[in-house]
Amino acid sequence: MENKKDWIGMAMFLTVLFVVLAIVPINWGVWGNYGDFMGGIMAGLSALFAFMAWRGQSEENEILRKENRKRDVERVFFEMVRVHRENVEGKIDFIIDKVVEKN
Repeated sequence: MENKKDWIGMAMFLTVLFVVLAIVPINWGVWGNYGDFMGGIMAGLSALFAFMAWRGQSEENEILRKENRKRDVERVFFEMVRVHRENVEGKIDFIIDKVVEKN
């Protein structure tokens, strides 16, 4: 319910802001130059932060990839040990059955 209140408050604020901007006379030429300047700065900073985030994420992905390879090798190894143990136990049971049958 709090999320809905936040959206309503934001909608009311934006409505008041648009009404004030429509009523108050503003020299848009001056503000346009300022907006162009700020837009250029923010675009560069946004690109820098996006690149830094991408770089960090790719490093983390490489670490996870190495851990997954190690985990896969361990999983295969222990599965092979389990299969080997089952085979050995089966052979021992087979040998014991043959010895019992002969006696």
